[in-house]
Amino acid sequence: ITRTIASREVNEIRFLLSLNTLLVFTSGGEWKCWAGSQSDVITPANTNLRPQGYTGIAHVPPIVSGNSALFVTPSGRKVRDIAYAVGADAWQGRDLGILANHLFEGKQIEEWAYARDPDSIVWCVRSDGVLLGFTYLKEHDVYAWSRHVTDGAVESVCAIQEGSETALYISVRRQV
Repeated sequence: ITRTIASREVNEIRFLLSLNTLLVFTSGGEWKCWAGSQSDVITPANTNLRPQGYTGIAHVPPIVSGNSALFVTPSGRKVRDIAYAVGADAWQGRDLGILANHLFEGKQIEEWAYARDPDSIVWCVRSDGVLLGFTYLKEHDVYAWSRHVTDGAVESVCAIQEGSETALYISVRRQV
C-alpha cells in the first residue's frame, strides 16, 4: 500500500505501531491510520490518516506499555508517551522527562529496553554511557527517573523475559 500523507512538511516514516489502531511515527509527527467506515481492513482505497501530534520520533524504536507507547523525540533528549484519550477521540501524550530535564542536558537517549516484570522499568543508555532507569506505571500515574553509575560506560541494554521476571543485560565498556 502506498499512501501520501497530507502534511505541512515531508518527513521520514520511522516506525509503525499497532495499538488498537495503526500509529505511524515520522520524524516530524504522529499519525493515526485506520480503515474507512466501510470495513475494518486497510486497503489502498480504504485508508484514513489523521495527525495526532507534531513532535516526531528519534531512531529509537517506541516501547509499548499497556495501552500506551513511549517514544524518544528527534532531539533524543525527551521521552513522551502517547495513549488514546476517549474524551478527545484522539491519541494524546505528555513529556515524561519534564521533572528530570537535568538528566538530558547535552545528552541523548541512544537505546532503551523495557523490563516489564516485576517493576515496569525502561532502561535507557545515554550518549555518555550513563544508564538511566525510568519507572512507568501509567494506570497509577507514576513515572520517575533514576541515574545509575557503573565502573565504565554502558554501550547497550537488553531486557529478556526469564520465567516470571524480566532480566536486564547490559554491555559495559571498561578500561583494564
